[in-house]
Amino acid sequence: MFKKIWLILITLIMGMFFFNTVGHADANNPLVLLVYDSYNTDNNKADNAYSLNRLLVSTGCNVKMIPINEYHSGTLDKGAYDGVITLINWPEHEQDNQNLVKDRLKFKGIQIHIGGNVNLNEISAINGVFLDYYQRDWLLIDQTRKLDQHLPHLDKLTVFDQLPSDTNTIGSLKIQGQDRLFPYGVMRNNQAYVPYYNSNDDSIFLIASLIKTMFHLPDTSSKPLLTITGVTPYTDLNVLNELSTYFKNFNQTFAISVNIPNDNFDLYAYQKFSNALNLVTQKGGLIFIKNPYVGDNGPANNTIEMLHNQTQTSVNHLLDRNVYPIGVGLDEYWLRDKTYRHGFSNISNTQILFNNPSQFGFAQQDDFSKTVKNSFYAVDMNQINSDHRDITLNNKNFNSNIPLAITFDMPNNLKALNKLKKNVESIKFSLFTHDSLDTKLSTKDHEIMFSNNQYLLDGQLADRHNVDIKIKKAPKYQPVKNWGNIFFEAQNNMMLIFFIITFIILGIYLVIGRKAYMKMFKRSKHSERGD
Repeated sequence: MFKKIWLILITLIMGMFFFNTVGHADANNPLVLLVYDSYNTDNNKADNAYSLNRLLVSTGCNVKMIPINEYHSGTLDKGAYDGVITLINWPEHEQDNQNLVKDRLKFKGIQIHIGGNVNLNEISAINGVFLDYYQRDWLLIDQTRKLDQHLPHLDKLTVFDQLPSDTNTIGSLKIQGQDRLFPYGVMRNNQAYVPYYNSNDDSIFLIASLIKTMFHLPDTSSKPLLTITGVTPYTDLNVLNELSTYFKNFNQTFAISVNIPNDNFDLYAYQKFSNALNLVTQKGGLIFIKNPYVGDNGPANNTIEMLHNQTQTSVNHLLDRNVYPIGVGLDEYWLRDKTYRHGFSNISNTQILFNNPSQFGFAQQDDFSKTVKNSFYAVDMNQINSDHRDITLNNKNFNSNIPLAITFDMPNNLKALNKLKKNVESIKFSLFTHDSLDTKLSTKDHEIMFSNNQYLLDGQLADRHNVDIKIKKAPKYQPVKNWGNIFFEAQNNMMLIFFIITFIILGIYLVIGRKAYMKMFKRSKHSERGD
């Protein structure tokens, strides 16, 4: 009897440990194991893996990322995962893990294959006729957004035909110059297949629809949030003020992603910067605190407590200046780090997910990404406007089935500002309004909520319009007194005195010489008259 009780207790403890290890969230958010073959940095395709992680988080999934060669037998058998997604990012460099293949055969959850090298078990589960095409030029057809997009030249593409009647599809593919259509996304029972994915085109929205369908997540349309990135204390504040005034006059909701310093809050420059942010929020702007930049060697201070204290201090000083941030802006790698997540990311239920910089480093990389209530997937407006595939997403039919942030770089002069205004005015689709946005940002000291276009601080309506924020003038610089300063100061004084005396003497000689010369001139004139 006691042995059975001990066995049950040990089982429960082990189960709790495993769930905590992978960070299992509430039951409404599926936990997905994202297995990828390679970042494929040699061909500049790492963004595909990073963007797919952001995309999953934006759809409402929690994600655990692992390379395919690090998958261990039995991982899918433990019951923690609701689905597994295989991303083949480098099909020419084929990799195989028989432990994953065997576990997927037994796995009852959702299984999605993205990219080439689909195996026979996956083909059998979909139960259609598969066809391999080599060296063809393809069109990706999105009926919802009315797009026919040219894909980059592909060495090989595997498509399905003659599918069973219980199969659902999303999008279409066809070879250029031919009329025959093949399904882009194929879904049957718990299996799905997508032959192509690129982070820079319309495929992200089609795959988002497929993911939401497979995991039974709400596939609702979302208007993009117009977002300005790269706002720092070095930003031209006059341009920032004019930009926010423009959006206010345009009656357009906008967000700004702000890099906040973690010290020097008493400096005159910081006070001017924070007051400019206050004016932005008064004109309807939404403030997102951007994560600090971390180089490829990782952070100098990488403890959760230190990062959390820095974040709390920064937020408190913003509140002192009447600035109310509503969310955070995160580079993708900040999602996959325990220190970054617990020290910074988790303070808010609203986040904008940006692509990674060229260099970055981890503190405690655990490759687990957690979704929150509002997870906006960031896309540069240049990508929306791009017509390098003979089509642009900037049309009246464009809509997003994930929370989307359309980003613009902060202009640094009036010429760039005017260009940004023209780009905004050229947008043909509807943009996000904050009327339906509910957010919460919490630190140890305060809780900031934004709801029904109103700010609440610690549960009380914030009176933000009757606050007198003064800027303390910067104190006059006083040099430090030491023997070196005293010596050079005395030397300067001596030189000044020397030159003053010299010029006085020269002035005296000049006056005496002029008088002498004038006397000589008068004598000469007198002598001439006498003659």
